[in-house]
Amino acid sequence: MNRVFDRVCGARVVASLAGFVAAMMLSAAAAYAAPLGSVTEFSSGLNSGAEPYDIALGANGNMWFTDGATAAVGEITPSGTITEFSTGIPANSQPIDIALGANGNMWFTVNGETKAIGEITPSGTITEFSSGLDPGAVPFAIAAGADGNMWFTDEGTTPAIGEITPSGTITEFDVASNGGNPGSEPEFIGLGANGNMWFTDGATEAIGEITPSGAITEFSSGLNSGAYPYQIAPGPDGNMWFTDGATEAIGEITPSGAITEFGDSDGLNTGSSPYGIAAGPEGNMWFTDEGTTKAIGRVARNGAITEFSFGLPSGSSPGYIAAGPGGMWFTDKGTNAIGLVGTGTSSVGGEKGENGEKGETGSSGAEGKQGSPGEKGGTGAAGAQGEKGAAGANGAAGAQGEKGAAGAAGAQGPAGAAGAQGPAGPAGKVQLVTCKKVGKKQKCTTKLVSGTAKFTATGSVARASLSRAGVVYATGSARRVHGRMRLVLRSSGYLAAGHYNLTLVSGHGRTAHVVNEVFTIR
Repeated sequence: MNRVFDRVCGARVVASLAGFVAAMMLSAAAAYAAPLGSVTEFSSGLNSGAEPYDIALGANGNMWFTDGATAAVGEITPSGTITEFSTGIPANSQPIDIALGANGNMWFTVNGETKAIGEITPSGTITEFSSGLDPGAVPFAIAAGADGNMWFTDEGTTPAIGEITPSGTITEFDVASNGGNPGSEPEFIGLGANGNMWFTDGATEAIGEITPSGAITEFSSGLNSGAYPYQIAPGPDGNMWFTDGATEAIGEITPSGAITEFGDSDGLNTGSSPYGIAAGPEGNMWFTDEGTTKAIGRVARNGAITEFSFGLPSGSSPGYIAAGPGGMWFTDKGTNAIGLVGTGTSSVGGEKGENGEKGETGSSGAEGKQGSPGEKGGTGAAGAQGEKGAAGANGAAGAQGEKGAAGAAGAQGPAGAAGAQGPAGPAGKVQLVTCKKVGKKQKCTTKLVSGTAKFTATGSVARASLSRAGVVYATGSARRVHGRMRLVLRSSGYLAAGHYNLTLVSGHGRTAHVVNEVFTIR
């Protein structure tokens, strides 16, 4: 089924290497960009029950995506033809993140019952690698590095950053033991302009950097209070850009670690929850907003934000985003489809200069002598070419209109009736990670626990705390992945069995949403 709409959605750009084929593909995307705001969604060809998750540009010019719900990796052509591949992926496995490798193949992380790093060729041949992963590893995000290897985050019992060579050799670097924050939980990762990999760490409210040798530095100064940095991607300005749905913001970090966040005052919708982010072919950053407004956004280099929502189908919830042929491609978690949004042209120059004046005609040759035939006169020299006309100046910006006077406040209406309680989340589906410090290292345990918890409609990421009788025993984060809730809590010791109060908080200030649930640890 092919649905064409009138305005906007997004896609996530692949981290590019110098001289890499991805750069050529992005140039093509800029040259043939679809009109700004035009939206097309595709779903014909998806597996039954498919849930497209992450998306990235391939070396063959097609977009590639993960489908954890049906244990598959898919491909979509610029015209919207979809093919999914599952041979080589064990049943009950969940491909999560995907990125283009230096060898021209797509690489992806695998979660679920199987924990691995996968590789798929343009023809659909899949190979998985797990030797070298830390026991208890949970690979999550992946990106190409400047060294030709793929780098990934590991959210398992020993949080780490890993790398895998094109031949499948895996090395992992424990975050806490290599300079990272205690309690760190790396999530998304991307290649920086300085050749190092940069990652988000929502659990400790920080942005991390890791060198090719494994040395880690984390930065938090400049982040909003209560920030939860999520997806991160390289920008055209040499900085790394990230989403922060917890404080309704888009942020950037320079190679030296200086952080700036942009929010409502810069054009972000009230009640927003920025999610995926990627560089666009026209030089701006594009992001998805799964908050109350469900939109696709664009961020200029100066932080000015524009959000588009007209044309998204009913029930849409844009997920991850990447640059590709025709504009920005995105996954839609609400409609279970792949979408394309046009980015338009990059900029408008001055008027074309006038043609130069035509050069003067050369003089005639001299006449031959009388009697014998006169010699032919030489050809006159060609006139000089006129100078190129100067470029026209850019038009001046229009003056800003005066601000209208504020209207009088309306009378307060009667209080609305309390909404019905939402359905409880599935019991026994919560993965609980608890850690305590033993010497210089952290010792962690992971187990499934009973209990119910639900997310608000504002996003997939929330701050979490576990308390009993007013005493907070653990804090951390919760995230929805393929319909399951992954809850990561950090405490000073192992938690005793019993009933606790689980508090989930998403958003901040007036738009914060708080959910309290009874939670049982057995």
